[in-house]
Amino acid sequence: MLCLVDADGNETVIKKSVLVGDTAAALVNGSCVLKLKDNKKAFSDAEKHWANASIDFVSSHELFGGTGEGNFEPNATMSRAMLATVLYRLEDAAAEGGAPAFSDVEEGKWYSDAAAWAASSNIVKGTGEGFEPNGDITRQQLATMLYRYAESIGLDTEEKADTAKFTDAGDIASWAEDAASWAVSAGLMGGRDDGSLDPKASATRAETAAIFERLVKLIVK
Repeated sequence: MLCLVDADGNETVIKKSVLVGDTAAALVNGSCVLKLKDNKKAFSDAEKHWANASIDFVSSHELFGGTGEGNFEPNATMSRAMLATVLYRLEDAAAEGGAPAFSDVEEGKWYSDAAAWAASSNIVKGTGEGFEPNGDITRQQLATMLYRYAESIGLDTEEKADTAKFTDAGDIASWAEDAASWAVSAGLMGGRDDGSLDPKASATRAETAAIFERLVKLIVK
């Protein structure tokens, strides 16, 4: 894990950084002092999970936290509030003041600032029923939020994959078609073993962790 060290010796995790063997890469502004640090977290319920390496990555980058009692709950579904919060952390963002963007987002909640930032950045636009912070994020909603985020930071989103190859291509909502085809093309999201994309299924914390590891590597590349 790469950390930025300031003049007083304070260390800050560089979230947009990767280590590949003996090589490190990170997005930083100007000259700086960097330090390698073991920031690995231990989750008892993720040690033998297929996404363990990705969980190590996102937790050491301080994008994801645990759910308490030393657990990560990799198979639990990802909520809309969780996703906005992870993106907020990835950007080291700060929400601007003002009233909450959605009527169902109260001030002072753990996700309030993230929801406000995501709304002001046009990354989330609500479901028609509000932000629905506790609602499960579907795979096509996940792709859409990542697509908007990628556009907001200037990533190239022009390349698109042909999603017609998936057996359930017809289940992809019209509003998610560009996002899904970009996510597949960028290698962030793939199909299931049965050849489907499963766009309406709820995304788990494990698969979202894997997607965020790929996203960080895409950003740093």
